[in-house]
Amino acid sequence: MSLSAIRDSSELASFRVNFRQFLKDQVVPAHSTVFRSDGFPREVWRAAGAAGFLGLDVPRELGGRGIDDYRYSAVVAQEIVAAGLNGFAITLQNDIVIPYISAIANHEQRKRWLPALCAGESVSAIAMTEPEAGSDLARLSLTARKVNGGYRLNGEKFFISNGLTQNFLLLVARTAEGPMGLSLFIVEDAANAVGRTPVTKLGLRAQDTARLAFDDHFVPDGALLGSPGRAAGYLMRMLPKERLAIAVRADAGTRKSLMLTQDHVRTRQVRGSTLGSLQGIRFAVADMMAELQANEALTALAVDRLNQGRLSEADAAAAKLRSSETFRAVTDRCLHLFGAHGYLAQSEISELFLDARGITLQGGSSEIMREIIASAARL
Repeated sequence: MSLSAIRDSSELASFRVNFRQFLKDQVVPAHSTVFRSDGFPREVWRAAGAAGFLGLDVPRELGGRGIDDYRYSAVVAQEIVAAGLNGFAITLQNDIVIPYISAIANHEQRKRWLPALCAGESVSAIAMTEPEAGSDLARLSLTARKVNGGYRLNGEKFFISNGLTQNFLLLVARTAEGPMGLSLFIVEDAANAVGRTPVTKLGLRAQDTARLAFDDHFVPDGALLGSPGRAAGYLMRMLPKERLAIAVRADAGTRKSLMLTQDHVRTRQVRGSTLGSLQGIRFAVADMMAELQANEALTALAVDRLNQGRLSEADAAAAKLRSSETFRAVTDRCLHLFGAHGYLAQSEISELFLDARGITLQGGSSEIMREIIASAARL
């Protein structure tokens, strides 16, 4: 399964085959256990690092693959969705956390942190959302109080993907009042130093999610990422890539939903004929296929712009808005075509339906995406 608008070169096709085999050999056997544990076993992450699937765009001298082409990250996201392995949050590490380190950390920090992230020795999460603050950065209240040699962290973070697995936490904290009062920190001992509470979600149930509590937890001065008070600017700089990653996953989810539905309507018998032979069903599927192709083209354009270094905030918002909303709408229609069988709790289409509802909220809600697009148009 690949984005039709993002063509695989021979090298990319080989990478896809190898990653698909890695998922089959290493991730599938562990996936059923994550529903009953604190996330994926560390050995799976180490295996991903050893196979070269972590830190794709990190220079080789720092442990990565040195691949300056986002299509490889897109392949990773597509294959995870195609295999139904969304609990393995490798894209969070590759497309969100590692880019912050690569872009913002100083030379010594990059040498210290990137090799472990690329090797799978460090498993990361990003902690921005709080119980009373999501997309509104002005409401973030977890504090980092300056003390001799470092900072003391106090407060809570919520909806933290990889929150139970992580031992490397990228955290947004308030170091002063006002819009310039937010700073970024790396908490390397977070697994043992914070109160971690599992969060049960409607969808994406295999992906561990946690609530994290900090009680006067000390981090050294070297844990500060970038300059103090600059976090808001860093976040705005890095969010387009995160939102593009969400669009890629949403398109892959839409394509999988349609493939399942096409297989179903080809074989499901109703009054002596298949569902797929009925014009109303055929046209419904055709409309959804056309929507997917349009979204894939928009996402592919955004990928090209990212590779060229000119992906704008509005470009990424548009791709994320259309792809996530289409994923939600298509899975709803596809589940309906499955009838009662689609409503079974463990059916593939019902899992996709629940996942799709959550993906419209990730990286900023659809309303936030519309605000970004409208602002870029100077409305």
